[in-house]
Amino acid sequence: MRQALSDLTVHIARPVKSGEIKVTGLDEAVTPEQIAPAIAGTGGCAMSDVRAGELRRSRSGMFSAWVRCPLTAVRKLHAAKHIVVSNWISAKVEVLEVRPMRCYRCLEPGHVGRQCPSENNRSDCCFTCGQKGHKAEDQVPGLCGPWQACQS
Repeated sequence: MRQALSDLTVHIARPVKSGEIKVTGLDEAVTPEQIAPAIAGTGGCAMSDVRAGELRRSRSGMFSAWVRCPLTAVRKLHAAKHIVVSNWISAKVEVLEVRPMRCYRCLEPGHVGRQCPSENNRSDCCFTCGQKGHKAEDQVPGLCGPWQACQS
């Protein structure tokens, strides 16, 4: 296929089952572009298969990032438990549980927005606490959760 479509700008890929990990213990000097090669090197996968998210500050002041990569790499990273991001930064790797499907329209589990049977549209509410006026991504970790009201 690659030879037949070489003159076109077509990306040919095979679906790969992937998983998510959380990389913790990073400082503010690290970027997602530095995390991806460290994951690919330790996990034994291609860098194009690694998707590193934005860095988020935790309560301790250190940063963490969610990373999606192939399951074979997730297994290797779980066994290694740490990765070396740069010459002086070693980060901890945690395997994340599979997140359940959840609708962004009504905030109920088990379906997605296209098949939403509810007449309630809560897309302008916080995904974590369900309150209007802010989004979960705008919250500082720990302020918004089911155990306490939001501080918006």
